[in-house]
Amino acid sequence: DSHRRFAANASHELRTPLATTRTMLDVALSSLRTQGAKDSQTELLHRLRKTNERSIETVESLLDLAEIQAGTVDVETVELDALAKSVMASFSHAAAEAGVVMSSELQSVSVRGDAVLLRQMLSNLIQNAIRHNDQGGFATVLTRYEQEVMVLEVENSGAKLTTELVDQLVDPFYRGT
Repeated sequence: DSHRRFAANASHELRTPLATTRTMLDVALSSLRTQGAKDSQTELLHRLRKTNERSIETVESLLDLAEIQAGTVDVETVELDALAKSVMASFSHAAAEAGVVMSSELQSVSVRGDAVLLRQMLSNLIQNAIRHNDQGGFATVLTRYEQEVMVLEVENSGAKLTTELVDQLVDPFYRGT
């Protein structure tokens, strides 16, 4: 309990400075664009912003994990296909920037769960399908029922994962190569 409370409290405390840093980096990038800055300056700011975004993702994941462990999930019926479509739309720009073609085969699928956590799960899967992919690759999201079991698949054209690595992916905050 004390570790969970610490993670939740630390995450809340980190949200504001990370959001402030994001804004400062965005302002700096915008300013450099209008001033015609050197490529090295712009590249450094882009790398700093990417690092900041990963920190924000980690903080959000800590908060989600603390919420799950506290048992405060709101179970409701969620249309997974509609949620997948929405999450895919939110990553369309990132996919285009990465040169990844996104597609879907979404059959109508309803599940019982927490909509916020399901959105986070789908966001993580889709983001990883884009991030760990090849230029010109694909990312496909599928929802369907298979023998009365709900199936969600997120597939990409990136490197295949070993069985050992897949087993480790369920550990909180584990990052593969």
